[in-house]
Amino acid sequence: MEQAVVSHAMIDQASGVLMAWTRCSPQEAWAKPVRVYLQACQRKGAPGGRRGCSSSPGRGSTP
Repeated sequence: MEQAVVSHAMIDQASGVLMAWTRCSPQEAWAKPVRVYLQACQRKGAPGGRRGCSSSPGRGSTP
């Protein structure tokens, strides 16, 4: 659970930076870091690509 909260916070920060730099929508800014996060999880080599990563971070959930 702690890792999920940290991951969510990191994605929120990255989204804010993307919105500031590219002036994209919040939805676009959220989608990119989530995609990168999930790709990193898959590279860790676990079946299903989830080793060491929380489940897909959801938007709008409150820790």
